[in-house]
Amino acid sequence: GVRLRADPGVTIQFSCAGKGGTVVINAERYTIDPIALTAFVRGIDVRSGHGEQYASVKQLYLRWDKPVVFAQAIGIHAHVKRIGATTFSFQQALPLSTPEKSNTPFCVHLEDVSIEYLDSVRPPTLKNTGRISRLDVSGWQDQFMLRASLSIDGVGAFPLSVEIDEAGTIRILSKLSQAELASALPQ
Repeated sequence: GVRLRADPGVTIQFSCAGKGGTVVINAERYTIDPIALTAFVRGIDVRSGHGEQYASVKQLYLRWDKPVVFAQAIGIHAHVKRIGATTFSFQQALPLSTPEKSNTPFCVHLEDVSIEYLDSVRPPTLKNTGRISRLDVSGWQDQFMLRASLSIDGVGAFPLSVEIDEAGTIRILSKLSQAELASALPQ
């Protein structure tokens, strides 16, 4: 469980059970304002119980503006490793149980995201780095809309839009005319 100290601005650490074992989350500082319904966390580090880093976040700001929950994160660095045919390392950090559907609408804004990808399931090993300068996602229950500007080393930059409607229909839109997709595949 999470035990927050009465004196914010101090380092916190907690662990929880993930699908792949223990997940350890550290944060350098936090501030919670129960009157304004906001929280600010700086220096988040998410690792496996064995010390393998899943992600880090420089700053996270949360606000509950009834009925909508807003989240803004800046300076995210994620490590994604393919560990099976359809399995990735970050899935090991996901909670054991699936949370119930929420009736709370949400808006998430991410800036300055970098993703290191490693696929060594079968030769040759594919290693690449992607960047997202800005990502916005909003939704409610099973419906959401995502807009992002992506850049993948050796591939190029392109916009991405993903929508999932109430019927579960997924729409993915992008403009790949300037992308060099061959370099994103193992050679």
